[in-house]
Amino acid sequence: MSDENFKCVWNMKDVSCAGNIEEVTIFNGQVSVPICEEHLKHHKIVLALYYAGKDIKKVLRLSPNERIKMVQDMGLSLDKI
Repeated sequence: MSDENFKCVWNMKDVSCAGNIEEVTIFNGQVSVPICEEHLKHHKIVLALYYAGKDIKKVLRLSPNERIKMVQDMGLSLDKI
């Protein structure tokens, strides 16, 4: 997103904003919001673990590094999310 007035609206514990900001459509196409690359990556990690059957409440209590390790250990891909 080229407009410098856009700020990332995502808030994820222990994950700082980083990278370019994209307008991402969420909630089944109902809303588009600006989200930075770093938050989008970590959101995809959470989704991958959820889709793999992990308890979302337990996943969200893990640190970002623990979630990344879990995705790597399970061999999950973020490409299709």
